[in-house]
Amino acid sequence: MVEAKIFILYGAANKGKSTTPNTLFNQICRKFSKFLVFFERYGNGLDFVAVFDHEGQRIGFYSSGDNEYEVRRNLYKLYSHNCDFILARQGHGVVVAMQ
Repeated sequence: MVEAKIFILYGAANKGKSTTPNTLFNQICRKFSKFLVFFERYGNGLDFVAVFDHEGQRIGFYSSGDNEYEVRRNLYKLYSHNCDFILARQGHGVVVAMQ
């Protein structure tokens, strides 16, 4: 398993934690969609998990993280895709210890 570097968007409600990954994903896809190797959108139609691979470097990010279940599910999914870098989104007050 790759030891990923994780960057966390963290903050109070309604401050753009979900909007930021969606905006970033759309901008990246405009130029680099050919590097998208995994994409999954969740039932609400807004939240997703995505992985890009460029020259062996895997970058993953997700937009849902309001509770411990969502954070764990997303991080395990990105770890399973051997991401080197992860842009994570975590709601205010959510604390998750990963092994």
